[in-house]
Amino acid sequence: MNTYPQKRLQPGILAFLILISCLTAPSFAQSWGPRTSTYRGIVRVEARGNFTNEAGTAHSLMTVTDRSYDKNSVYGYTSFFSYGQKVDGKTDWVHQGILSTPEVENTTIRKILRRTMPWNHTKMRGEMAGCAQMGWPVPDSCTEPALLTIDY
Repeated sequence: MNTYPQKRLQPGILAFLILISCLTAPSFAQSWGPRTSTYRGIVRVEARGNFTNEAGTAHSLMTVTDRSYDKNSVYGYTSFFSYGQKVDGKTDWVHQGILSTPEVENTTIRKILRRTMPWNHTKMRGEMAGCAQMGWPVPDSCTEPALLTIDY
């Protein structure tokens, strides 16, 4: 028989622990890809990734592969948006910036791009793609962008 006094967690401490576990766990994640881009009949770049909300910070995990080994570098990018009240008082999507991976040749790069979203907005969106630098005057050869939206 246990003769030690039993201790219970105070309700405030328990609520705090539950809140912390909710803030540190991803609330939702979406995957995209693989997607490829072809130029002159040759697949130049392959890209895939995940888009996740980590406590109000958008995480875009990009995996970009140079598929042609032709000395044209490849990279991935994410354009970040949040949904909420704008400066003019209207509620709409607000562009929060673009981040890209470093350019690589003849290999695969895997990188997380992060953007903290405004606390008073309700959704985050990422437009993600992989591209191959084709050299002037040819525009970059990019995959069809993935457009993913997550509530937060």
